[in-house]
Amino acid sequence: MTDFDREQLKKNAREGKFFLRVSLEHILNFDEPLSALLRRQPTQVLPALEKAIQRVFKNHYMDEDQFEEPRFQLQVTSSENPRMLRDLQSNLMGQLVVVPGIVTAASKTMIKSTEITVRCSNCSHEKQIKMK
Repeated sequence: MTDFDREQLKKNAREGKFFLRVSLEHILNFDEPLSALLRRQPTQVLPALEKAIQRVFKNHYMDEDQFEEPRFQLQVTSSENPRMLRDLQSNLMGQLVVVPGIVTAASKTMIKSTEITVRCSNCSHEKQIKMK
């Protein structure tokens, strides 16, 4: 964590904004394997990084009279060329990608089956059905 990041963390926490904005390029310069892992498996890496931010805040900036340590969010930014939404493919599922635009709503994704297998509970006969 750079001095700039520490100051940003301290300032944001003072203002009640419990997030830290970090550039993906800074992570790449600091630790290339971590940056690659963050791109491939963000759901596993982000919670660990957020926990580390929380520890830094608790150890260095948390007031003595504060009982509960706040939960921090890591906001990753990037200056790389964004991908268009139409160009996103299934091989990018679960990976960190850059897309242009503004988020207006978010909801949990739903997986749609393309083929299902059903089994009879009496005779254990299986049948595969293609879904439309």
